[in-house]
Amino acid sequence: MLKLSIKLVVSGDFDTDVFTDISGISPTRLIKKGERFSAKIPKTSNENRWEYAIPQSAPGAELNSEVARLLSYFTPQAREIAEFKMLHQADYTVLCYFEKLGGSSMPSIFLASETLSLLGSLGFDIDVDIIET
Repeated sequence: MLKLSIKLVVSGDFDTDVFTDISGISPTRLIKKGERFSAKIPKTSNENRWEYAIPQSAPGAELNSEVARLLSYFTPQAREIAEFKMLHQADYTVLCYFEKLGGSSMPSIFLASETLSLLGSLGFDIDVDIIET
């Protein structure tokens, strides 16, 4: 069985409240420069970090459809989001984590051209990790 978690991470030296206003989306997590990432990770952040995670998908969900679902939240403000990145030199990364439970097959890592184009137009990079448990 596979579980897939996806979130957008915006990082850099920027005002997280301004990004929230521009995107029209409330973050699921904020980390300010100098704060610890979590109780489990003693490292402190050297920049601001704005995160939005979509609800975890059902087991067996496909990467392309779930990334497209995340992007659909940001496309109404695509121009403003792309401009914000350039003005504030922020990094936008879509983090995708497959949790591969023992004995399950490897996930399919496929993104359609439409999804890739939308990622590019928003200025979003993508990082796909497979974690075996």
